[in-house]
Amino acid sequence: MKTLAMRILERQGVSYQMFRYDVSDEDFDAGRIARDNGLAPELLFKTLFCTDGLNGLLAALVPSDNQLSLKKLAAISQCPTVRLLETAMLQAKTGYLRGGCSPLGAKKACRVYIQETSAINIWINAGRKGMLLLVPVEAILRLTDGVVGDIRR
Repeated sequence: MKTLAMRILERQGVSYQMFRYDVSDEDFDAGRIARDNGLAPELLFKTLFCTDGLNGLLAALVPSDNQLSLKKLAAISQCPTVRLLETAMLQAKTGYLRGGCSPLGAKKACRVYIQETSAINIWINAGRKGMLLLVPVEAILRLTDGVVGDIRR
């Protein structure tokens, strides 16, 4: 079954690879998912949705072996405050469930910020827990008007 993220990529002519992995309802650790599936942790990017203090959304993509710096994200996004979106609000605001968030196809428009990387392709969530997509960083930036910067701590 194709996800919205896959359909967006296909409509835009972006090639991708899909990878399925076994899921646990309790396991949300992207670093562990990378290790358990033989993926380089620095190439598996987790998508974290945040609020900008003004009811707007931001999506932050950081490698699975890194943590997001809310302070750096606030600086690069020029928002006075940034905080993680509460899990209880995640589906209502983004259309995604925890562990299945993609930077592509969120329910509400959001600004996308990607941690600087020298990688050409990265793994992102396909929009459903248990599915990853290997996509060019350039395509994510182009499709989301994304911004690259140092947002990890």
